Amino acid sequence: MVIGLVIYYGGEAYQTIGLTGLGTARFVLGYLLGIILFLTLAVLLQRLVQYLLLDWLVASTIGSSPPRLLAQLSAFFIYLLAFTAIVGVVFKKDLTVVLAASGAAGIVVGMALQNLILDVFAGLATNLDRVVKIGDNIQLHRSGDQIIEGTVEEISWRTMRILDLYSNTVIVPNRLVSSSVITNFSSPQPFSETGIIVTLDSKIPVNRAIRVLQAAATEVSALFTPPGAPAPSVLVSEILHLPKSVKYRISLYPAFTARAYARHLVQQRILHHLSFAGIRPAWQNEPEVAHLARLLGKTQLFVGLAEIDLQFLATHANLKLIEPETIVVQGGEVAMAMFLVVEGLLSAEVRRKIGTKPLPPEVLPPGSLVGGMAMLMGDVYEATVSSQTVSLMVEINYELLEKLFKQQPQAAHLLAQSATQLIHQKSALSPNYWLTEEADLSAEIFRNLKRSFAHLKLD
Repeated sequence: MVIGLVIYYGGEAYQTIGLTGLGTARFVLGYLLGIILFLTLAVLLQRLVQYLLLDWLVASTIGSSPPRLLAQLSAFFIYLLAFTAIVGVVFKKDLTVVLAASGAAGIVVGMALQNLILDVFAGLATNLDRVVKIGDNIQLHRSGDQIIEGTVEEISWRTMRILDLYSNTVIVPNRLVSSSVITNFSSPQPFSETGIIVTLDSKIPVNRAIRVLQAAATEVSALFTPPGAPAPSVLVSEILHLPKSVKYRISLYPAFTARAYARHLVQQRILHHLSFAGIRPAWQNEPEVAHLARLLGKTQLFVGLAEIDLQFLATHANLKLIEPETIVVQGGEVAMAMFLVVEGLLSAEVRRKIGTKPLPPEVLPPGSLVGGMAMLMGDVYEATVSSQTVSLMVEINYELLEKLFKQQPQAAHLLAQSATQLIHQKSALSPNYWLTEEADLSAEIFRNLKRSFAHLKLD
């Protein structure tokens, strides 16, 4: 009875609530169906573009699978169009306001993500220009940057992935790819030229040298030369006068990934063929001991030593070949060795003191002695010395001086006297060692040598 009274007196209210709920459900269902419809159309359109346009038309045109970047960009614009249609058609919103708001937001986002946007458009340009494609062997080079060589694995909307020669995946932003010099080793042919330089004595007839080198390269060329590639060739590259020799260049044409293997095989067979022919590669002759002894005797520090002592140093000294831009001694470090420049050029940069202007680097030509005074005085290197060119140097360390003083103790006195004269000539004595009398200065240097070689008991 109570339920009946409630229905009788409240029936109109319940009808109103029911109609309102039904209308709301209809609107929600309409929105939901509209959203589903546009998203379904977007999915269908994206699939059509992917399968018909990209996988069939584009792939058949370029002869390989289409880049992922094109598929990703096409999907992005299709779903962006679907979102715009949902806002304008389903929700019946004024797109002018939406576009204006999105434009203002786009400016802010564009400034914050400018590198990302550059990557996207650079990747798009790379795909449209067809400079490289997936599977190509390429080299990227920018001035001042490290050279990158490898196989293109993927070109995405932001990066290019390259499998380098050491089986590492190198990820390069597309903006850097677009600003690099690109060498494509896979185009127009799937092989590229690589060379090997062999230096032989000029006394060997050129025809004979070419014959031996050609045979060595041809013997193993079938193991790395792809079909259609030229056969190995040998040409005279350069004639050297010091020493008298001839450089030959062996040109090989392997696939990009087989270059190191090809050079290994050919050089191995070259040594084998030269050995059987009784020919040895020409090596750069090292300076003779007598020549090194004369060079040491011309330096102010060793000018007082006897010829037999100079011969001893030249015989037991270490010869070092230094590559360009290599630090030989570091300023401020304790001097443990001295170096005589035999070939090449070095530069010395003195440490700048507080409140003083930096001095220009001093060029050290052949004949310069580096670190001699600092070593004898137990001091630190005054300057940082580095090589400007490939340089050949003679290293004299404490072990070698110990051997010299052990068999010729008088050499320590002679070096101390020479160092004293050199200091007075240059007027560059450190305050810790500045003594007015030359004899006292020589005695001070000799006392330092006695401390450094205390076990020899120098007198």
